[in-house]
This record gives sequence, structure tokens and C-alpha cells, in this order.
Amino acid sequence: MSNVMLRRQLLRMGRASAKAAEAGRIRFFALVAATAVATLAVAGFVLASASFDGRAERSMARWAHIVEPASAKEAKLLWFPTLASAEDRQYDVVYLEPLVEDAPLPPGLAQWPEPGEAIVSPALKNAGHGEADKFGDVAGTISAEGLEAPGEYFAYVRSSADLLDAKAMIKVSGFGGEQQELPPLGEHSYNLSPEQFFWTYAALVGLPAGLFVVIAARVGAAARDRRTAVLAALGASPGARRWFTVGEAALPVAFGTLVAAVAIAPVVVVDVPMPLVDFVLFAPDARAAAVQLAAVVVGVPLAVLAVLLFLQPPTRRAARPARSPGGGVGSGCCGCSPWRSSSLSAVTIWRRSTCG
Repeated sequence: MSNVMLRRQLLRMGRASAKAAEAGRIRFFALVAATAVATLAVAGFVLASASFDGRAERSMARWAHIVEPASAKEAKLLWFPTLASAEDRQYDVVYLEPLVEDAPLPPGLAQWPEPGEAIVSPALKNAGHGEADKFGDVAGTISAEGLEAPGEYFAYVRSSADLLDAKAMIKVSGFGGEQQELPPLGEHSYNLSPEQFFWTYAALVGLPAGLFVVIAARVGAAARDRRTAVLAALGASPGARRWFTVGEAALPVAFGTLVAAVAIAPVVVVDVPMPLVDFVLFAPDARAAAVQLAAVVVGVPLAVLAVLLFLQPPTRRAARPARSPGGGVGSGCCGCSPWRSSSLSAVTIWRRSTCG
């Protein structure tokens, strides 16, 4: 019997054993849930990292090129950022005034607002209590490439002639920041930094997910530990016991992976509001991490199986029976036991397949 056939039989034996095992059904659903939760937790880390990167790029793209007094650059527009607040939420409002006909538009704007008009983010436009109307007539909305995230509150305002204070505004030549650090403009200024977020995420999501996997792996452990000891006593090699364990857990781990994959798939297609937090994940950011997400969907279930194997109790190899003068215990070849024909043939052949 080839190694491939032996492994298949061991996997089938493990799967059958899991169905009949003590607390087998509870362990099945625990492994499904633990695999799904662990996969989603790691995918959340990847998506958060991709979101931070995308938001940083868009924030830099809308930062102004400020014309220094000694610079030879020609100022093309006036620009002035200010703060506003809606209930307990702060956000940025930028006042603009073109100085030349071909003045560059900031990212996300298709045309200049007229004096006394404002162009706001969709989230700000849809905010209650007429929040967007206090900046003037709303002439349109900022497109997604001009916002850090779809749910950001942001506004560009062009003051009417009687309210324009050109001396207080900053002369700029265009947009697209060049500094190394993020500009002090945008919702990132009012939220957790990446380092703060990832530490918080690891403590509140990553650690519980890891503990969940360990707990699920040890559900009904007493009966499985006894069975592992019996397999070792019958001569099963460590490799045979590992394949048997994989057979026990492969089906629930596969179901958990499928659940997680179905939950992750929408984020690369549409903008998805994140539960429990006031944030909308931008689909292009998620698509930029598609390869990493695929690696997570494949890698985390394999890691769960590795944890299951690692948590197996150590077993001592049973001593072999003494050989009889007539060729060993029973009539097997090379003094081997004639277990090849028994129901445990996969285990015994795994140990004794080298007999001639």
C-alpha cells in the first residue's frame, strides 16, 4: 500500500472517529467557529493595514503645495483649513479661492464652487440637523478619491465676496503633499494612530481569537488523548497519529474557512460599514490587499491544524513484543504482527510497510 493510500485511510479513520467521539458534535461546531473567527481576525488586521495605507495616500494627495515668500513658484489659489464640529465629532473644512483661470482643483472636485457655495463629502451632506448647509449652498459632493474614507466628514467652501478675507488665506500652487509625515488635515488627526489601533486590536480581537482556537482544540480532549495513547500502543508512528488528527479536524476547519471566505468576499466589491465603529471600509483599499487576504484564507486554517497537532499530548512508544522462535508473534513477515488484515491496517502498515 502506497503512502498516499495510507494517508487517505488515516484521514477517513480520523473523520469517522470524530463523528462517534465523546462531545464530537460540540467540538465540530467549536472548530468551525474558531477557524472562522481566527481567519476573520487576521483578515481584519490585513484590511486595517491596507486602509491606513490608502487613507495616507489620499490625505497626502489633497495636501496643498504652499508657496513660500522666497519661492519662485506662482500662487494659483488661496487655501485655508479650519475646524468644525458636529455634536461630538470634529472634522476639517477648507476654504478655497482660485487666483487664475487654470487653478488646479483638489482631488475629488470636478468643478469650482461658486462664491457662497460648498462642496462636501457624502457623509457630511447626509448628516442630520442641516450640518452641511451652514457653509453655504451645497453645490455637489466630493468623490471618493478626495476623501480618506467614504464616511469622512469634509468640506471645501468658497466664501462669498463680502466674506472673503484674502489676507488671512495661504497662497498655494497646487495639491499633492511631499513631506514624509501625514499632514495635519483629515480624519486621521482625530482617530487612533496605526500603532495605537494595532495594539488595541491585538488585545481585544487577536488574543481572544487565539484563545478560542486553543479552547476548541481541547474540547473532548480526555477521550481523544486516550485514543492517541491506544494508537501509540498499537505501534502507530507520530506521522500516522498526525494524519489521524488532521482527519478528525479537517471537515470543521474547512467549513470554518468557507464561512470566513464568504464574510470577507464583499469587502473587495463594495464599501462595507464596519460593525460597532463609525467607519466605512473603502473597497479599493481592500482590493489592494486581495493577495494578502487570499493568503490569510489559506494560511490561517493551516495554522489552526498546526495548533491541533501541537496540542496533542506526548506519547511514549510502546515496546515491541518479543519475537518467537518461529518468526515472531503470530505469522507475520519479519516477525511483525499480522495486523495488516485488521481494521487498524492503516496504522500498522504505516509502521511496518518496510517488511519484505
